[in-house]
Amino acid sequence: MNAPRIRRALALVAVATGALAGCSDSVNFPAELAGSFALTTANGQPLPYTLPGTPPGTTVVLHGGTLVLLDNGRFDEALFFTLTNASNPGGLNTGAETIGDVSVSNGQITFSPRFEDSWTGSISANTISYQKVATAGVTVTFNWQRTGV
Repeated sequence: MNAPRIRRALALVAVATGALAGCSDSVNFPAELAGSFALTTANGQPLPYTLPGTPPGTTVVLHGGTLVLLDNGRFDEALFFTLTNASNPGGLNTGAETIGDVSVSNGQITFSPRFEDSWTGSISANTISYQKVATAGVTVTFNWQRTGV
């Protein structure tokens, strides 16, 4: 390989390395807040909880959920439901998963999912609480309890 090719190859490697350095997957997230949480209540009610605001002939019952906060500033929320309607008179077990970035500042937690609007709530060492819109005009408050690190 001649000198100009070597210099171009090294320049390309330097540019690629610099570009990747600016694309870090991690953020500064308090490691002591990372861990697993279980959904304990919805709108202050124990689970299972029937979600309000569903169309006539449809019932959605929230049975549980898991929330995982990673120390790299990522989160994974999974909610588990039973949907009952004319097409599923016996009920259909289903779920919804939301993933994205999470940050914490002064006891406030902010979730920035990939395909939804962000939301905020409160966090302590063992609990998280926040509100999300379930359907148009219906907001649900979720309360979570730490289950593991």
